[in-house]
Amino acid sequence: PYNGPFAGMSQKAKDLRTAFLLSYPRAEIMEKIIKPINPTAELMNSLMSFNAEPNYKAIVAKSGVNKYTEGTQASRTAAALALVKKHFPSASPSNPIKVKVLVPGNNARRAAEFALAKANAIKAGFDLQGDVQASWSPRIQNTEYDAMFFAYCQTAVSQTGTNSNFKLGGGNNRTGVNLPGLDAILDTMQLPLSRSSYISKVIAAERIIHAEGITNGVFQFPAVTAYNSNLKGVKPA
Repeated sequence: PYNGPFAGMSQKAKDLRTAFLLSYPRAEIMEKIIKPINPTAELMNSLMSFNAEPNYKAIVAKSGVNKYTEGTQASRTAAALALVKKHFPSASPSNPIKVKVLVPGNNARRAAEFALAKANAIKAGFDLQGDVQASWSPRIQNTEYDAMFFAYCQTAVSQTGTNSNFKLGGGNNRTGVNLPGLDAILDTMQLPLSRSSYISKVIAAERIIHAEGITNGVFQFPAVTAYNSNLKGVKPA
């Protein structure tokens, strides 16, 4: 079993997970790592819908992600430190809680992202200790880590395309997320739904995930396509 600082479903665990996510400098990561490639890129604020999808804005408006978007990064980091000190009164940038992070090796983008996250997390009382592993994917499910990078490509067009990331027993749920209320919502998404009903269920699911402080999105990695200017009609799939 995982017994690190984020373990369990107590208020303490939820507060510490939320604090970790509040301290994650998503906007800075976007500005310094992603926008140099795609200047029009935007933060990914939904866990089940990409920014360009028609459902995205309706989901983000009510999903509870606003606690990670409101204010400035400085105010969110201050809120994160307050949550940490609620349970560890002596915690501070000079006396932080250690958080072991699994970092993919041979990946300059992830290394840069981790460096930015580490620099800001210390202000919230977290000392991110990166374990850089070239063969990182099989280690995601290892309980020695408190946090890890996770990426997926949403290739399924079905309503249940992202269920496996969060449902108990789901093929991509390798960190042991076990939320019966969330599973119940995801199960109903296997049935035919109207667009409005589907959106309401995604909102309900994401509200649980955000309330529990399980994870948060950062960016959809931009594609780069190079071709001869004489070749017309090239469109990304």
